[in-house]
Amino acid sequence: MEKWELMAELAKRLIEFEPDNLHWPISLAYATRRAVSVEAAKEILLNAESKFPKEAIIKYNLACYFCQTGDIDHANNYLKKAFRIDSTWRRSALADEDLERAPLAFGVKATSHYKQ
Repeated sequence: MEKWELMAELAKRLIEFEPDNLHWPISLAYATRRAVSVEAAKEILLNAESKFPKEAIIKYNLACYFCQTGDIDHANNYLKKAFRIDSTWRRSALADEDLERAPLAFGVKATSHYKQ
């Protein structure tokens, strides 16, 4: 078993053990992105979003996943939600390679090394 697959399996078990711990679905999505796909990771966070509706990190990571799959409108919408909850995510967005393709909202601009 590869390390990302192992991490995903561990995160699944931790979610069962501690379902109210925000860190486990985020860890599961992170590992799933690497072991399976961005789409699968996105689904994990979309499911977690209803349980943790006021957590900016879920909105931010969904913005990254939507951007990576080419859905820039959804990416920007999730970024706006993350910034409304916690404006400190703006700083992360400036340097995040996952968001390179999005002309970001709220005064954050896309990095200059974006290539079409």
